[in-house]
Amino acid sequence: MDDKVIVSGIQLRNGVETTSKIIAQIFLKLGLNVMVSKDYLSTIDGGNAGTTYYQIRVGDGEIKCAGDEIASVLVCLQPGKKEGELPLAATNYLEKIRDCGFLIYDSSKVGLIDPSTPAKKIFSVPVPAYDIVKKLFQEEDQIKVNRIRNSVLVGAMLFLLGLDSKEAEYLAAYGKFLKKSVLEQNLAALREAFRIMPGLQNFRYWDGVSLRFSKATADRMLIDGNNAMAISALGSGVKAYVGYPITPASGLLEAFTKVLPATIQAEDEIAAAEMVMGLSYGGARALTATSGPGFCLMAETISHMGMLEIGCVI
Repeated sequence: MDDKVIVSGIQLRNGVETTSKIIAQIFLKLGLNVMVSKDYLSTIDGGNAGTTYYQIRVGDGEIKCAGDEIASVLVCLQPGKKEGELPLAATNYLEKIRDCGFLIYDSSKVGLIDPSTPAKKIFSVPVPAYDIVKKLFQEEDQIKVNRIRNSVLVGAMLFLLGLDSKEAEYLAAYGKFLKKSVLEQNLAALREAFRIMPGLQNFRYWDGVSLRFSKATADRMLIDGNNAMAISALGSGVKAYVGYPITPASGLLEAFTKVLPATIQAEDEIAAAEMVMGLSYGGARALTATSGPGFCLMAETISHMGMLEIGCVI
């Protein structure tokens, strides 16, 4: 199978991370290799400031990089607001969908839209996800509606892959990313997607993908870069970690907090670098991690480390 790139997009706080992890875990369980990359908004709360995307590259061969952002399918998790207009998560990424690629979107408020151009055919898969969730649960909390709605769109994608409903339910629940309190609601939404998909206009199977479901598939770990670094550091004998929570390094602080007693949250990046320098001077293997702006704040301390000839890991 040629590598496929699946992209999911929505504003933050609406379940994009959990949904993307479920999609990645499903492909992993199906025996494919998976690599996930994420773009970050320059805002603390996404709100309506923009969308964040998870790019999931899958294939049956070795995957060495996240890919060129040319998507086989875009799962637009962001709801539309006006008839005939796709949400930003779709319009911002249309040019990156490959010819004969797929756009799966919530058609509840925007209707049927053909995003194709004279130069490129895009198969649209309009799924009335919002209407389905409101009909099933009469839920009033908009954030909860959006999060359950994501499961409808994931169900549509799995249907295109040729899986049946029971297989899809097992795979969606397998990774345990959904809390028990909301699992059944999300699985019910997924089942409903399978029920309505055959009757949708513009329906077509996703060509070029041949997946064989098997519960016997060996369990493999879905792990992000921060957790992989933490495992490597522990194997190398790290004794202390000092960090300040800032994207994209927050995951390291969270990972070490669970397994390393000497994990310290500093008051800022400068303090983190100073603490690591002191720990290293005392003979402890210590490290810190930060962002680009955080590294700039550490510059003076890094110069201090060089003057004192103290080796530190950042």
